[in-house]
Amino acid sequence: PYEVLLRNPNPADSGLEFAQFKSANYKLNGNAVIWLNRESQTDIPDEIWPIPYFMVQPVPDKNLYISHYNYFPGNGKTPMRLETYEIVHYKTYNPDNRFVGMSPIESLAVTIRGDLGMRKTSTRNYTDYGGSPPSILAFKDWVPDPAWNEIQAKITQQAKRNEMMTLRGAGDGVSWMSRALSNK
Repeated sequence: PYEVLLRNPNPADSGLEFAQFKSANYKLNGNAVIWLNRESQTDIPDEIWPIPYFMVQPVPDKNLYISHYNYFPGNGKTPMRLETYEIVHYKTYNPDNRFVGMSPIESLAVTIRGDLGMRKTSTRNYTDYGGSPPSILAFKDWVPDPAWNEIQAKITQQAKRNEMMTLRGAGDGVSWMSRALSNK
């Protein structure tokens, strides 16, 4: 019965269109969602419909399983509740969310965002500050956060950012250290 249903899943889609929609959504978005039109968990579906993944939201229960799904039809109305037996959700691995897959593009974007941030920081350090702070102001004893923040603010006011590095838990008392080594 399932194979027959896959050939003619619903009145709007052929079997090929259904398979293409499911495959494309999974590959592009990391999620493919299918609605099974059936009355109960034991009933064979009368129809199966692909739903764009962004229109369906899994709702976790208190045990970190899925309680149900909310379906947002896009007409501004309250979301419809769909039971777990009505939804088949294919998803890729997502380190940030157990219930929603991560698309390959999102994964790439995370990496690119980190690379761009690192490049921006490196460029600023090497163009504006010659690669590294020329000196270090070190405190042997741990300085509490409020005092530490005040020290950092005063140094920032009096000097260009990154002209001096500050360290807690280093040196003898309070000491100034020249950075004799180059970045190379």
